[in-house]
Amino acid sequence: MIGNLDNQEALIWKEALDYAYKQDVNLWKKTRNFVNYAIEFKGVLYPNKFIIHYCIEYIEKTYPDFEFVVPDVVGKELNAYLQRKGANPVVIKETNIKAKNTMSDIVNKIPLNQILFGAPGTGKTYNTKRIAVEIINGEKQRTREEINTEYEDLVNTKQIVFTTFHQSLSYEDFIEGIKPIIFEDSDENKSVVYEIKNGIFKDLCQQAQIQSKVIKNEIENYDFNSAWNDLVEEINSFIQNEKIYELPILTLNKSLNVTEVTNNGNLRLKPKSNAEALEYTVSYNRAKKLQEAFPDLTLVKNIDKEFRSVIGGSNSTAYWSVLNYINNKISSNSKSRTAEKILPSKKHVLIVDEINRGNVSAIFGELITLLEEDKRKGNKEQTEVILPYSNEKFSVPNNVYLIGTMNTADRSVEALDTALRRRFSFIEMQPNPEILSNSEYKDVDLKQLLTTINQRIEVLIDKDHQIGHSYFIGIQNLEELKLVFKDKIIPLLEEYFYGDFGKIGLVLGASFIYQEENTAKFPKNFPYENDFLEDKKVYRFTSFENWNEQTFISVYKED
Repeated sequence: MIGNLDNQEALIWKEALDYAYKQDVNLWKKTRNFVNYAIEFKGVLYPNKFIIHYCIEYIEKTYPDFEFVVPDVVGKELNAYLQRKGANPVVIKETNIKAKNTMSDIVNKIPLNQILFGAPGTGKTYNTKRIAVEIINGEKQRTREEINTEYEDLVNTKQIVFTTFHQSLSYEDFIEGIKPIIFEDSDENKSVVYEIKNGIFKDLCQQAQIQSKVIKNEIENYDFNSAWNDLVEEINSFIQNEKIYELPILTLNKSLNVTEVTNNGNLRLKPKSNAEALEYTVSYNRAKKLQEAFPDLTLVKNIDKEFRSVIGGSNSTAYWSVLNYINNKISSNSKSRTAEKILPSKKHVLIVDEINRGNVSAIFGELITLLEEDKRKGNKEQTEVILPYSNEKFSVPNNVYLIGTMNTADRSVEALDTALRRRFSFIEMQPNPEILSNSEYKDVDLKQLLTTINQRIEVLIDKDHQIGHSYFIGIQNLEELKLVFKDKIIPLLEEYFYGDFGKIGLVLGASFIYQEENTAKFPKNFPYENDFLEDKKVYRFTSFENWNEQTFISVYKED
């Protein structure tokens, strides 16, 4: 959907989206990606059933002249909705939208700041590697091995830096701080001195501003025209001073006298030894053709024959004398020079794993504002701050990218700092059971197994606590599947349900959880209510050794 207020369009959409969130606070969770794209880019925005109602309501009230334009294919429902509202939208063919920012164009533009969020095992960490490599080396089809190889190379060149946020990480670790250093003098006396040390992010930003230099050896452009002009200038100078200008010929101690430079720039020559001899004309055009054909006269075996093959009938001696001067002049004036070319600064990427585990406001401090695209160095609204310890001016270059990851099972997006949410694009990484369709292990339908488990978890808790597909990638036999469940899946479920084996049983079924008789007896003479404890149900996991294919199949296919 696009509007007719091009210069204000982004602001209009931002206002409309702010209005929408005030009407329904849960919209943030439902429409994260739509919001980030809508605010950051103007152009075609495709309908989103969760949010479009409120946006249209706001725009119609606030901007009555706003013209709604919808794509003909994906915009059918939106068109019908606008018609019912009396908005009379303009419908255009989707193929005609190419010149505008379509959603596919928007998706392909890699944001400077982004966070990949999702449940455990959805491939967040792997995708940070893939995205970082694509940012620096460009987008193309790569195998997992190629991505890992390129990633390691870029880490070694410090174009990619990886860190993890945690509660102990501070501004002093991330930006700059005062650190103690043990100093030992020549007498082996030790003392503690304090120095200002750069943090991870400041180091990366400084590295990103270093411009590469390429040294090239180049030849100065002294060519036929330059040599001919110098020759003419020398001849004219001699003639004005009533001197004779001589050009040597092949015959030893013989030469030709240049008698004139004609009005059309040609040269007139005659033998020095014979004043009665006819004059020869050497034309600029013919001489240039010969020079192009014979830049090295030592390679010419038969002057008459070879010259005539290029310029036809002429006095080859006269042309040789001029050409000899030209070639020698070019050779002596072609100087090698060193050229230094400044290349654009290379792209750099900071990957922050578990970004939601740190105190983002405290870690970034005043630099949180500098992360915005228009505040980056080199942009119109670039912003600088004075760092508190070094008193240096600091800004974030526009070739520095931040990629964060967050595990939604630990903390939801809604709980993140508002300042962080506004400055990052959020990309949801969902479990993708389809990836398991081509699994080498066929005795258990891993795709159906994961789908069933996640459907039950979503009902019992929410979708942020689902199980990711990456746990099941690469499983080739029953033993590997059993180990994944024992070491990864079951501990995760115990954490999710706080050890409530009954709910774990609702997820995995009776093949994994069984009810055991409660034989515990409590003292009757202790004054504490305990009657209900003897009736409490006790659940246990079935034995790992007894698990077989049917144990896993029964999760999604009951008898």
